[in-house]
Amino acid sequence: MKKQGKEVACMAFNEEGQAATEEEKVRICKRSYDILVKEVRLSPEDIVFDPNMLTIGTGMEEHTNYGMDFIKATKCIKELCLYVKIWEWTL
Repeated sequence: MKKQGKEVACMAFNEEGQAATEEEKVRICKRSYDILVKEVRLSPEDIVFDPNMLTIGTGMEEHTNYGMDFIKATKCIKELCLYVKIWEWTL
């Protein structure tokens, strides 16, 4: 992939929908990593994960942990899925 200057962006979604919790984000990204590296034979350096920075600051109780779940999941994904990049949202 590097020869073409391309990377693969992979969001934390699966057959059941979008990952919201830290555990879901890590599990889905690790599964994707294993498929992309072991089956598709993609270089880990060409993978960019987007572990879904979900809506925060809404005041809704169910959104309370979204920010921390994103931060914790990002750290864990980088530890489990060596050499991948994490999508950084900028304004």
